Amino acid sequence: MVGGARVRRTVNAIALAPLLGLVGCTTSELVQSLTPAAVPEASEPDYRRIVAENLQSLFPKASLGDLEISALRMVDHFKGPAWIACLKLDAHGTPQYYAIFIQADKVIDSRAGVIVDQCYKQDYFPFDTSPPPPVITTRAASATRR
Repeated sequence: MVGGARVRRTVNAIALAPLLGLVGCTTSELVQSLTPAAVPEASEPDYRRIVAENLQSLFPKASLGDLEISALRMVDHFKGPAWIACLKLDAHGTPQYYAIFIQADKVIDSRAGVIVDQCYKQDYFPFDTSPPPPVITTRAASATRR
């Protein structure tokens, strides 16, 4: 009987080892996602312009309608520290969230918002995607008056 109990304990220990390894990996991932991202040396990008310029490639087949955008914030991305902006669109009365990741004035990744992105917690503001009016310089304005 003593030998059988020892065998059962050994089998249980062998069966639990992979499970404990998975728990360790999951805990490690959770801790990494809760750790604040390092602030890159670059200043905050003009994210509204960057997102507006990339809407067609981000949503090639979608009719987006009225969009709202969150403020920009820093996160850890698998490609390094990145800025994240969340988009919110109203799809038939149900809000849908999208996370847009930016580095060096370029969109490096985008996805439907997941819990870790915390897009559902953000404050949103109307997002006008039309291009800004052209800036007329003094020299150009005086040339048009002649």
